[in-house]
Amino acid sequence: MSAQHTPGPWVVSLRGAFFTDVRAGDAITGRRIAWTWVQNQPRTREGALCTAQENEANALLIAAAPDLLAVAEAALWEDDGLSCADALRAAIAKAKGEQP
Repeated sequence: MSAQHTPGPWVVSLRGAFFTDVRAGDAITGRRIAWTWVQNQPRTREGALCTAQENEANALLIAAAPDLLAVAEAALWEDDGLSCADALRAAIAKAKGEQP
């Protein structure tokens, strides 16, 4: 695939009662990358629902995608992989909504 994704950082912003906004750059004026929604009505054949906590976790994972991609690409080119450990920990923490 030759298309390039919107450059990071991506941030989670505008956490509402039913949605979470993911934007590139600035949390207020940055370009919208994705919305995640709380689904409180069964709309699939499986009847799966999306809780507010799951919604926020999905948004955090989406927002961490550029960081995770950059670290994964860097790890492929490092001789020992150890020099990427701190960046990898930070990207994983971002994906989980934690502090590194």
